[in-house]
Amino acid sequence: MAVATPPRVTLAATGDTLSARDFRVWRLFTWAGVVYLVGALGSFAGVARFLPPPRENWSAGHVAAFFRDHEVGIRLGMEGILAVGLFYALLSYSLFRLMERVEGRRGFLSWTQLLGGVITALITMGCAVFWLAASFRAGSRDPRDIQALNDVGWMVFDMTVMATVFQYVAFGVVCLLDSGRRPLLPRWLGYLSFWAAFTFFAVFFMPSFKSGPLSWQGLVTFYVALGAFFVWIAAVIPTALNAITRLEREQSG
Repeated sequence: MAVATPPRVTLAATGDTLSARDFRVWRLFTWAGVVYLVGALGSFAGVARFLPPPRENWSAGHVAAFFRDHEVGIRLGMEGILAVGLFYALLSYSLFRLMERVEGRRGFLSWTQLLGGVITALITMGCAVFWLAASFRAGSRDPRDIQALNDVGWMVFDMTVMATVFQYVAFGVVCLLDSGRRPLLPRWLGYLSFWAAFTFFAVFFMPSFKSGPLSWQGLVTFYVALGAFFVWIAAVIPTALNAITRLEREQSG
């Protein structure tokens, strides 16, 4: 008995042939962004209680007391971030495939966005490891060791931001390059990407300030930059889902 296979469609911009199953997987990769958004934010702010974060100008004893008082929550929260970190890479791959429809196969900007997204996912997990280590044996560890691990976690969190900047700028440029009558990627999303990338540059002032808006817990460096990061994710997910649905309908028809 013959087994029916899903109909396949060709995406002319890249020469790819995709089945209905391929489109379902593509959507799943996009929905992975929701898992990251909810999981990372919930683990960071809700479980680990890093909102507001431990302050940069706290003494070693104060930092150690914070990690001891919230030892279980920090441990579970960082484990949650480690569990969902790579879901951001899946979202980045979904965007990569969309960008190829505009830029063409092997486009430099598409690959730059993907590389930046994968590195951002690894950075997310990297800082979580340091904060997890700081909470591990927090009751018996020297306060200066806990402070040092916390410091390294925040340095990784902030000072590696150029990976995300490259991702957002590359994505934004491709949004503006989409000059079709009905752009697959709207121009407003490109401008949002540039704005989000711009907010990240404030973190380079962080090592020079232990308090105020440019410290790691500051209004500009923490709340504005982190808010822009999550706003961007929340904006690209529905846009990508709509674009995938449109591609499937157009190429099937």
